[in-house]
Amino acid sequence: MRINRLYTVVFFVIIFTPIYFKSQCSNLQVSSSENFNLLTETIYLESFTGQQGKGVNGNDTDLSGCDWSVDVSDANITSGDWFKVSNVSGSERMEARDVDGICIWYSPLINILNYKNVSISLNASESGWLESNDIFYSEYSLDGASWTYFSNYGQLSDDFNSRTVTQNGLTGSSLQIRVSMNVDASNEYLRLDDVTVTGQAYKINLCYGDPLNLGGSPTALWSGAGNPTISYTWSPSNTLSDPNISNPVANPSSDEIYKVIVSVDDNGVTCTDSSLFYVNVSPQIEIFSSSPVCVDDTLILSEYGGDASVWTWSSNGLSNIISFEDSSTQVVGMIDGEVFTVDIEDDFGCTRSSSVTIVVNPKPSNVTSSPHGSYCSSRRIFPTPCARSKPT
Repeated sequence: MRINRLYTVVFFVIIFTPIYFKSQCSNLQVSSSENFNLLTETIYLESFTGQQGKGVNGNDTDLSGCDWSVDVSDANITSGDWFKVSNVSGSERMEARDVDGICIWYSPLINILNYKNVSISLNASESGWLESNDIFYSEYSLDGASWTYFSNYGQLSDDFNSRTVTQNGLTGSSLQIRVSMNVDASNEYLRLDDVTVTGQAYKINLCYGDPLNLGGSPTALWSGAGNPTISYTWSPSNTLSDPNISNPVANPSSDEIYKVIVSVDDNGVTCTDSSLFYVNVSPQIEIFSSSPVCVDDTLILSEYGGDASVWTWSSNGLSNIISFEDSSTQVVGMIDGEVFTVDIEDDFGCTRSSSVTIVVNPKPSNVTSSPHGSYCSSRRIFPTPCARSKPT
């Protein structure tokens, strides 16, 4: 007897589905300093002051001396009408009157590369009896990209009285603004004023000789999945305790811009971000002297670093310092090798001192003179209160 057996073969098909990791680089944030050093600055301001008449007046165009431009190719501006800067109640503003078509005001290209949280504001106003086809549109373009309306009052029309048009939270390398206006009657006016761009940057005024802790708390924040290792690179590195840690100590002797580049490896994708920290070291100090001089000469001393508001001159000798509390002074009765020191203080209370050693040569044998002249020094001096006579 033959028995037929049925064998069932089961095939297991394993389907391998690749796993794609989405980059989380947007979760990396960097701060080169603490938030209390994040200062808001005006990057660009156009108030149209001193520009009355600039723009298009009838068939005449005058943009000389302006860093902004206009486009009136779609308008029909006839004699007696304009798209120009006008004096309105004592304030100069860009004004459109009966232009019969779109007139556009363009800002120059504005550099915002080293700023964060960039904001734009401008004042829009009108007078007359406007209709829905009378418009005041405000737009911006980041890094040459398409034009985007301001988020607050970016598209105004009809009667709107006065509005502060704003846009916040921008980042990029460059920014341009354009404002489009159209009114079609001689008793209708649209006006633009106080175009302002602000941004935030980490900045500090540091007293000369003081150390500075760089970085924030924390310097880098990773809010994505996982716990990747964070790498730091600070530059310039020559004044830093360690350029590869999150919070190095800096000891700059002059103004410096520190940059930190932070990177993480997110599942094979390298994420980087950077931040700048502007350090103004004050006071800077520079001394000029008219040394070498001769016996009976008048010595000139000047401090010209540019930061000081208080000066005190002194010496290690018995010379007579005429004005020991001024940035520039004259000295008589000095001797060879005498050391003069100036102590300065700036408006932030930071202090610094510097010294200069002067050379006093004998009086030339062919010169007969009274004290306090100018016989050997290389620079002509101003008259002093001391009695002087010309060499004979």
